[in-house]
Amino acid sequence: MYPPSKSYSDRFIGNSQLIELVSTEEIQTTTLDDFCYSEGISEIDFIQIDTQGAELKILEGAKEILKSFLLLKVEVEFTSIYDNQPLFGDVDLYLRKSGFTFLDFETLHRDSRLRGPTVSQQHPGQLLWTDAFYFQDLIQKSSDEESFNNTPEKLLKLACIADILSFYDVAMETLEWLTWKYGDNPKYNFANNIAEVLSQSPDVVKQEVGALPAMERIKGYLDSKYFLNNPVVKEDELYSNLKLRKLNLIIFPDWSQTEETVGLELQAVIKNLVNHPDRSKMTLLIDNSNISAEDADLILSSVVMNLLMESELEVDEGPEIFLVGELSQIQWSALIPQLQGWIKLENENGEAIAQVKADNIPLIELSNFSDKTSNKID
Repeated sequence: MYPPSKSYSDRFIGNSQLIELVSTEEIQTTTLDDFCYSEGISEIDFIQIDTQGAELKILEGAKEILKSFLLLKVEVEFTSIYDNQPLFGDVDLYLRKSGFTFLDFETLHRDSRLRGPTVSQQHPGQLLWTDAFYFQDLIQKSSDEESFNNTPEKLLKLACIADILSFYDVAMETLEWLTWKYGDNPKYNFANNIAEVLSQSPDVVKQEVGALPAMERIKGYLDSKYFLNNPVVKEDELYSNLKLRKLNLIIFPDWSQTEETVGLELQAVIKNLVNHPDRSKMTLLIDNSNISAEDADLILSSVVMNLLMESELEVDEGPEIFLVGELSQIQWSALIPQLQGWIKLENENGEAIAQVKADNIPLIELSNFSDKTSNKID
């Protein structure tokens, strides 16, 4: 162990009291290589090293076992907290020469100067230490000398470790490579797993998952459901999220019309549904793609309130009314087969109708709404 640096403790105030030298003891040590040899350990997939400045010495004593490391977390200092200790640059150089790639820092820790405690937002004190992450970039390595770790099992282990440590990009890239190289073996085919994860991303869900660059090399391993013609939306989730029932209807109001015009059309539709004997089995979806959900909800609330006051209607038993303005093309493709009718309005959002291919939805005129819907429910 390295003794505390008097220069550091005299100049900085944050950690100096924590590293006061109280006594010294001699202890017997060994190298990591010797320890692993004596214990019959031939591989280490992940290791964390935190020994207050002695990290480089430990790495230097692990030349053989170091070759098996897939990812490591090592404490590094940028300021000499201990006398003559190696700093980040020394550790970084050694690991790079040993075939590792720097990945990221964890939280950066700083300290304040005893005789200069004022700091700025841009430079909030002296950078002291952090934990640094390094990994073996198995995708980049291809020579015979480095082939020890370039196996499907090692790739899979690296992906798992990266995922646990929240390096999701490394995990996904590694799984993509693993699938591309070894996907004929079901054990190493992760195409559908990758697609499932991507389909949950708000930025990705509006696109065809199977056509994403991340899937280009492995799309041949994908289930057809990850393409637009077979959307990756589960039917039970669709029913739950949109509150679908036995009879699901949709309208496409033109919200660019005056509030009065839109309100009258909404009122006519909702009044028909509320008066229908099977209203408890109905859900009305209202497209609001050309207006914010907040503004649409205000108009809709006003319409419902007017109906309640003027007609003394009871709406406790339905129908469910749900705004749908934020659906992706994939979600629309899954929703349309679940719709039993598109109620025609005088003023409609033609752009939305064309975009979602609403022509595939059975058209219902409000004038014969009761007859049409009764037949569908029966």
